[in-house]
Amino acid sequence: MIRERISEFCYTRKDFKLDWYSGSGAGGQHRNKHQNCLRLTHIPSGITVTAADGRDRPGNQRRAFERLRPKLEGWIRAQIGETERALGSRGPPR
Repeated sequence: MIRERISEFCYTRKDFKLDWYSGSGAGGQHRNKHQNCLRLTHIPSGITVTAADGRDRPGNQRRAFERLRPKLEGWIRAQIGETERALGSRGPPR
């Protein structure tokens, strides 16, 4: 039942904040000069993940969203659990 409820959640671009920044460490000029590292924040939950593994923006953005997905599902499960506890055994209104 929770799996079905998770699929009801929708996201838009407004739900996310993308902060690009310059990396540090090994990688030379390309890594230090260009802003390829991403800090991704899901605004409603406040969950933040970073991706600074690769040297390209699309790859880092993909990795950040992949890292965010399980954390976001956990947050959604918690929200559903709180709602179900608040409703008691009645279930959702029909």
